Amino acid sequence: MGCALAVLTAFAVAGCGKGGDRRPTVVEGHLIVEAPPQANGVASKGYVGLHVGHVTVPHLAKKVDDMYLLKDDGHFVLRADARDGAVRFFVFAEIETAFYEKFCVYKQLPLVRVSEVEGKQVWLDARTGRPLPALTLRPRIRLEDCL
Repeated sequence: MGCALAVLTAFAVAGCGKGGDRRPTVVEGHLIVEAPPQANGVASKGYVGLHVGHVTVPHLAKKVDDMYLLKDDGHFVLRADARDGAVRFFVFAEIETAFYEKFCVYKQLPLVRVSEVEGKQVWLDARTGRPLPALTLRPRIRLEDCL
């Protein structure tokens, strides 16, 4: 059993994503794929997903973007199509060990709204009008207790 900690550091930014995906970025960050202390074995991969809805009813939420991450590549970018009005998202993060144990965490994001800044659509905090602050998530809850 290791004393490692799974940390998901997400930076909420505004702007268009890289490559072919032109949807505005809602959240980006880095998932350190390491097993929590109660795990049997080392972590082998991670997953991060962006969902529309409220974290109290995750089974009813619509997934809008996700990424699978290997141990050596924990960087992620999660995007969503521009929508009218304010939208509430949450992030779901998960790690899996070599013994197929899964640990997860949810993080509710504040209400966000698409605005146009310098000719680009960007996601901003609906209350402050600023990009979302950085997140730090620690997936330590067994997956069966998350769902």
